[in-house]
Amino acid sequence: MAILDFSPAKLDLVLYKRDDAQFQIQFLDVQGVAVDLTGATAIAQIRNEQGTLLGVLDLTVNATDNVVIVTVPKEQYTTWTWTQGLYDLQVTLSNGDVKTLATGTITIKGDISYE
Repeated sequence: MAILDFSPAKLDLVLYKRDDAQFQIQFLDVQGVAVDLTGATAIAQIRNEQGTLLGVLDLTVNATDNVVIVTVPKEQYTTWTWTQGLYDLQVTLSNGDVKTLATGTITIKGDISYE
């Protein structure tokens, strides 16, 4: 029996406390062509295993380059008291379709040098 797997990409994130982090995710169709993100919105929530909201990632949809930019400024996550959570990143296209692009864990590692 064939299986169609619509699972999002698995992408675990490890953040180093007091460092800024930024990366981009490009949404491609089955032919490998970038999906038009004009009018799209994105959300990424972080929760613990019990489902309690721990935080939200800062997302920007760049329709010109058809990418979702994920920014995690150090000022945001240095106040978080937890060290590991679960997240997913969902995009709502202009036609209302919802696509989850990535899912995984977020781990925050403590740094050594700071003032």
